[in-house]
Amino acid sequence: MEFESSGELDSAARGYSRALERIDLQAAQRQGLVVRQLDALRKLGRFEDGMAMAQAEMSRWAHWPDLLIVFGDLLLDWAAARPALAPSLLPMIESSWRRAWLLGDAHAEPGLLPGRGGRCVAHNLALMFEALTDAPKARHWHARAATMRRLAGLVATAAAASAALA
Repeated sequence: MEFESSGELDSAARGYSRALERIDLQAAQRQGLVVRQLDALRKLGRFEDGMAMAQAEMSRWAHWPDLLIVFGDLLLDWAAARPALAPSLLPMIESSWRRAWLLGDAHAEPGLLPGRGGRCVAHNLALMFEALTDAPKARHWHARAATMRRLAGLVATAAAASAALA
């Protein structure tokens, strides 16, 4: 992560790759490494490598919303870089983000980023449908994102009140 935070994405990708070679396929820590490696490959524009990695790892981590979202992000960047591929990539992006939405944020798994499986993915879907000029779907996902933001605010307020009483 040190290389990634300093902008040395090639070094980060090599480090993640080495770590993934050494870690057990079912180890819980592997999930976070897979997500970080996939995101590094996305940022480097190594879309084919990211697709191959996602295909190899998806069966183990398909319950992990962060992986599905980063995979959708990789596909979106690929579609932007190669517009001719967009018609085949957009349905995969939508499918990946919708699966993340269905999984939501309810998973209490270590390393899960709050909001990724809820309001963030709803926001991404809304923006995608806006770009595709599909106003009804865009409105639908904007409404879901707004609902998730309100719920997150209520949860934070309740947690603060509970902590104050303790």
